Amino acid sequence: MKAQSGAMLRYLAKKHSETLYPDDALYDIEEALGVISDIKNSWAPCLYMGMRPEAFGHPKGFGKTDEGKALTKEVRQAWLQNEVPKLFGHLESLLERHNNAWLASSKHPTIADCDAVPFLRSFTKGHIDHVPKDCFEKDHPKLVDYVKRFCALPEIEGRYTDGLH
Repeated sequence: MKAQSGAMLRYLAKKHSETLYPDDALYDIEEALGVISDIKNSWAPCLYMGMRPEAFGHPKGFGKTDEGKALTKEVRQAWLQNEVPKLFGHLESLLERHNNAWLASSKHPTIADCDAVPFLRSFTKGHIDHVPKDCFEKDHPKLVDYVKRFCALPEIEGRYTDGLH
């Protein structure tokens, strides 16, 4: 049984595609996946503070209290203000290194893009409290263009109907 999503992504890409995980781009792909992982790990406490506050030492149900809601709002807004510019700047640097095409290649998307785009899109769907749907549109137009370019690929087009696409 295969159960780890990153391993499955790499396995399927290697088995079924010559462009999603090519040997000549492994370092760039793994670097990009590492940056994406760092961003996800940075965001996780902000997300889970509202969903599972007991994981952070608060009593069960804390997230539904006024104090819990205020704390969730505070950590999410602080992350957007203080962390997003730096973290999303790393993604923009990867794009720039590859002629503003993809995170790990100037020719074609890779599994790094397959991992990054759904995560980035999650911030634009309006379902996360205290995260405006346009949270990076103004300050990160390269990422907006990147997500739109990915979503316009023939293999992807039409699959997303909400959020940035």
